[in-house]
Amino acid sequence: NSDDYLAVTPMYCAPETMLRRRQGYWSDIFSLGCVFSEMITHFFGYSVAQFEDFRAKDGSKAFYLTLPAVKEWVSLLPRCVWCISAEQLPSQLPGGQWKLC
Repeated sequence: NSDDYLAVTPMYCAPETMLRRRQGYWSDIFSLGCVFSEMITHFFGYSVAQFEDFRAKDGSKAFYLTLPAVKEWVSLLPRCVWCISAEQLPSQLPGGQWKLC
């Protein structure tokens, strides 16, 4: 029965997806937020592996199971891109590109 099969990436899927509840664009936004949090982690000089280890304190790396740890991790990152100096930005990108305000 095809209803018994769920094709997902457990690491990034939304809670309602794993619970086989109604899904919509918000489920995709959840997954995008997971990927974005990894991107911003890397941007600020941390590895995705460090982020995974931080989330895995309770045994799982899946975002939907580690939301409090994700929130804590993101709160430890700099609050805004423009709070860092041009010297701290990646060398391949001009600092002016990152002035968001």
